[in-house]
Amino acid sequence: MEDEGLSEILAFIGTTPDLYSLEICDLLPLSSFSRLSTFFLSKSESRLSNLVLDHSPVTDEGIQALIPGLVRFPHLKHLSLNYCSLTIKGTAPLLLSLFSATSLCCLEELQLQGNEIGSGLLELLGSILASTTTLRSINLSDTNLGQDPVAHAAFVSGLRANRSLTRINLELNDIGDAAAEQLCSIIESERRDIFSLRLIERINPSIFQRVVQAEQTNRIESLRNEKPDSSSEEDEIPEGVAPHSTAKPHYSRLPRK
Repeated sequence: MEDEGLSEILAFIGTTPDLYSLEICDLLPLSSFSRLSTFFLSKSESRLSNLVLDHSPVTDEGIQALIPGLVRFPHLKHLSLNYCSLTIKGTAPLLLSLFSATSLCCLEELQLQGNEIGSGLLELLGSILASTTTLRSINLSDTNLGQDPVAHAAFVSGLRANRSLTRINLELNDIGDAAAEQLCSIIESERRDIFSLRLIERINPSIFQRVVQAEQTNRIESLRNEKPDSSSEEDEIPEGVAPHSTAKPHYSRLPRK
């Protein structure tokens, strides 16, 4: 996308305050992100809440340029940066800025799939989750999280303290049985409000099945809590979902070693 095209898009958004979603995938050059940041700084009246930049060559440099605008934009709820060539060098300042005490952004959903970020992301999230009250969904699929026990312990500790996050996607990351066991135990007991935890199938089958069961149990409980005035349990549980069903939801598969 040429600068002229981006200018026309931003001009349209600036004069259309009720526009809620902007999706620009595969198109933005690196030079565009400082202009996007300037837009967010100058258009606080815009109600834009969903920003999707998937498959754009954002890179760590582009994220650094985008951060000043994002943190001063109060309406942004959903940010998608899937496959944007990010590393921990760009992701760390992004998260620290978005979830700082001075940030005006109240992000609810963050998508980081397909970026080579590494286990440092989990350590960072551990500290952030302990204090954030807005983040409800995070996608860390295919981000090279690895099996570092210190990183996973920090993430689990953050989950224990957090009460907002209910959807976690760690698919396509070989996190190992020890980390999977910790996460499974969390959603079985202390965080029964987490109703979606997606893991790679290349873990111990018994742990995987426990995760599936806990997901289903927590999801049903969540539906019950949303309908406190329902006249019967049968009305509260979706048709075709048994409380003790062992059927698997869809998971992305990787070849087993």
